Amino acid sequence: MLTMADTPPTGEAKARYMREMHETYAGFVGKSVSEVSLTQQMMKTVRIAVLAGCRFGEEAFPIIRSLMYMDGMVLRGHPEVDLISSMGPYLDEFASIVELPYTADAKGPSAPAKSAFWESNPNPSD
Repeated sequence: MLTMADTPPTGEAKARYMREMHETYAGFVGKSVSEVSLTQQMMKTVRIAVLAGCRFGEEAFPIIRSLMYMDGMVLRGHPEVDLISSMGPYLDEFASIVELPYTADAKGPSAPAKSAFWESNPNPSD
């Protein structure tokens, strides 16, 4: 979320954001879409970011909306799938193309993720 924000939080607001994100996503990885609603998680995530002071441009909302649509499709078609873990390799590939800094040890856009969110690391952007 911070990488999509036009204005990301700083200082105490960023620290609060990180604490609340860790709490929100504790135990989330490894759950199937029938156990945990990705749409509800995304709404909580957006709320935490906005309350921390993040400001998003119009380009962020189609991404968020598409993730919510995907949640609904997967819930109907394959409710036992752990969508976050299943998406991991594709998220790695996407991040290498757009240079998203989701791991602390990534040196550049082609550096492989050693401990990503979908591998049960709830704080990949620390």
